[in-house]
Amino acid sequence: VLINLIENALDALRDAHGAKRLALAVERVNGSGRLRVQDNGPSVPADVLPRLFEPFFSLKPHGTGLGLAIAKRTVEAHGGHIDASATGDRGLTLSIDLPLIDLQDSGSSSPSDLAARSDPSGSGL
Repeated sequence: VLINLIENALDALRDAHGAKRLALAVERVNGSGRLRVQDNGPSVPADVLPRLFEPFFSLKPHGTGLGLAIAKRTVEAHGGHIDASATGDRGLTLSIDLPLIDLQDSGSSSPSDLAARSDPSGSGL
């Protein structure tokens, strides 16, 4: 998911004029982990923002429209939420919120135990 968001930002920056900026941020918000990917490429119109996560919708001339749809499905399968917002008159911010696991209350901290608990689908992805 993260690679897809970064690649989309880099694609948007190809069309940006002036200094190009890609920022990644991670923070804890209300018991969730938030990851933000922000660029200063061309802005996305407000009426288009809700469609970014629809399958087969793309702003790229040769895009499949599957990347963000798959990202949304993956994030939601892990109990999270993904959102897009315009960053002023230039750029886009994509935010992912995922529930955090408290290792002290988890009873076990092995990677396989953590993966099993964080993947309610049981797919192991």
